[in-house]
Amino acid sequence: MSLKISPLVWLELQKKSIVKNVSALKEKTGAKSPLVNVSANALGFGAQSFVRGLIGANVAGFVVDTIEEALELRRLGTNKTILVTEPITNQNLPIFNENLLIGSVYSRNTLEELAQNKIPTTIALTPSTENLSEALPSNLKLWGEYEITPNKADPLSGRYNDDFIFGTFVYGINGGKSVLTLRSRVIDVNGSEALIGLGMKDGFSFDFAGYQLAIGQIKEVRLSNTLISLTHPVQPGDIITIVDDLVKVADYLKITPWELSTRFNPSISREFISF
Repeated sequence: MSLKISPLVWLELQKKSIVKNVSALKEKTGAKSPLVNVSANALGFGAQSFVRGLIGANVAGFVVDTIEEALELRRLGTNKTILVTEPITNQNLPIFNENLLIGSVYSRNTLEELAQNKIPTTIALTPSTENLSEALPSNLKLWGEYEITPNKADPLSGRYNDDFIFGTFVYGINGGKSVLTLRSRVIDVNGSEALIGLGMKDGFSFDFAGYQLAIGQIKEVRLSNTLISLTHPVQPGDIITIVDDLVKVADYLKITPWELSTRFNPSISREFISF
């Protein structure tokens, strides 16, 4: 009989919050068929779990940075639109076509190169190529034009055609309802101190020292665990909430919320909470 090993560290994603954030943003912007930007492993939230959370949110598709990210979404079984900001070239064109991906064109030279192979391909134009839309070679089908305008407040949002690319609000940032919770287990207790299973290996860092948790204050972050000075009693095996407000913790660390979330090691288990 195999034994189930409980994880020491895991992330929880709340489907209800994700769907509410999409609905609120659609109402605010008037978006009809928004795309959601899930680049950078969905800002470290975990693209697989986050896209599952978007089921039922009535979005038209997704934006990713790389072909690898796009293929991961296709492996999940989604048949929605996937816009890839990585430039399409004659070398990667077969992958785009085989997986029904939309590639980005950033220059006239790329258009000319794609025209030479005469293979039918769907492309998206960027601001630097908007004036080329009326002179496309016959083998190239224009999906549309888009622009992502990253800034200090939101690195993901933008516009495409007459609709919107949704960014950090969907993730519970910039006014969105909180989506992510980071939890860890107590692995040992010694008097007024406890060790939890979260450490630098998970993307935790020295600058968390001093941060106040419900059970006490973070005293020292180590490679494989973290030492807590207790203000409340705990026992080995207890579950401790480390992050349930990404913005609050990021403010303490003096970084952006996505700088914090992209630190989380991809190996950390992502649990999808559907209720």
